[in-house]
Amino acid sequence: MSTFRDFPLEDDSQVSNVPTVSNISQDLTVWQTKHASLVLSTVKEISTLRYELCPRIMKERKFWRIYFLLVNRHIAP
Repeated sequence: MSTFRDFPLEDDSQVSNVPTVSNISQDLTVWQTKHASLVLSTVKEISTLRYELCPRIMKERKFWRIYFLLVNRHIAP
């Protein structure tokens, strides 16, 4: 949780009105949206982490930006 909470990334307050579908931001690529849906439905720890962080501590958009920055070298679109 602290990795996400303390991640050095500016909050995207100006894009706070991006709509979500199934709790996933629509500003993700098609591949990222599919990946995020799969991760949320199969990895309980990520789903729990997202639930604890969004929207109380950070916006959904920021959560997914941090997630994909962290896993970028481990996954291939």
